[in-house]
Amino acid sequence: MAKLSTATIPVRRGPIFPYVKALVFSLGVKLALRPQTLLDVGCAKGEFLRLASFFGIDSFGVDVDEAAILEVPEHLRKKCFVGDIVDLPFETGQFNLVTSFAVLEHIPAGKSKAALEELLRVSRKNVLLQICVKDSFLERNRHYLLDPTHVNVKEGSWWANLFSQMGVNYRELGPHLGVFLLTV
Repeated sequence: MAKLSTATIPVRRGPIFPYVKALVFSLGVKLALRPQTLLDVGCAKGEFLRLASFFGIDSFGVDVDEAAILEVPEHLRKKCFVGDIVDLPFETGQFNLVTSFAVLEHIPAGKSKAALEELLRVSRKNVLLQICVKDSFLERNRHYLLDPTHVNVKEGSWWANLFSQMGVNYRELGPHLGVFLLTV
């Protein structure tokens, strides 16, 4: 698999966007899902992990990019690992919640099912996904076309069909946002 450095993708929405996104998702996770443990797949520099941990969630991360892991705050770095989304270095059902934000659009379509199966395998309860989808109002300016590592940007219905084909229970959290909650 080609190494994807989430740390080197150019920022298109401003330098504060990752922190605002991390705050919104961490608050939502804490208030709505209340997990004791979570794994963030594609954790990059750990913005989300930092806030989830602050809110009292025992948080772990994994990313394909070792350089990004080295930028995770030191107190969290011991809980972050280098790994591949289709072969996660964790036990089956190890986490209450598995999250993956803006990662699946970087995985070739042919590996989407294997990636989802692996996310579901390590979760004992839920998987929360945020996927860049073509029909999102956030992508009306088609930002996804600016990133050459976006090899799998589809409509939300494409992902919903894949979940259904896999027999996965899911909910789309808001129309055309690319945010899905899968239940194990």
